[in-house]
Amino acid sequence: MTQIISLILPVLISGSVLIIVLKLKTLSFLDYPLDFNLTVGSKRFFGKNKTLKGLSIFVLFSIITCYVLKHIYLNGGKGLIHPVFSQNTIQLGLLFGLSYEAGELLNSFIKRRIEIAPGETKNSLQHLFDLSDGVITTASAALLFHKITVSEAILTGVFGILIHLFTDQIMIKMKLKKIF
Repeated sequence: MTQIISLILPVLISGSVLIIVLKLKTLSFLDYPLDFNLTVGSKRFFGKNKTLKGLSIFVLFSIITCYVLKHIYLNGGKGLIHPVFSQNTIQLGLLFGLSYEAGELLNSFIKRRIEIAPGETKNSLQHLFDLSDGVITTASAALLFHKITVSEAILTGVFGILIHLFTDQIMIKMKLKKIF
């Protein structure tokens, strides 16, 4: 079970760092929208919340987390850390960070098309998709590009969504995130 949790850590830690950076209002020079303010019709491509800051934090801290997990794996943590972390740290970190962001961007693109404002949800199903978009794309990418099994990918997805739901509730209680 801890090996499955280790597969979630790169995006969990990256997301946590991003929330802290956003709340501290730091690194404002990276507050540039990933869609370059482009529109499709009259609607933004991704919206104001998808920025270079989020992408940079996710990729950087995914790489750092993968490095730490590799270090633990190679120094006696083989029973705790998934063997995928014995691989190239930068490639694996890029995979985790970029695949998570790809899920987020796809969700944002869809939300803009159906006129859901950035950072908002309209119903429980859409909220569930908001919690699962990046987790699903990350678990899928790990399955496709690295040596994890289908059952490990499914468990990573399920536990990742549950952990995301739990951490969202904590962030709401701490007033770091608003209630949808």
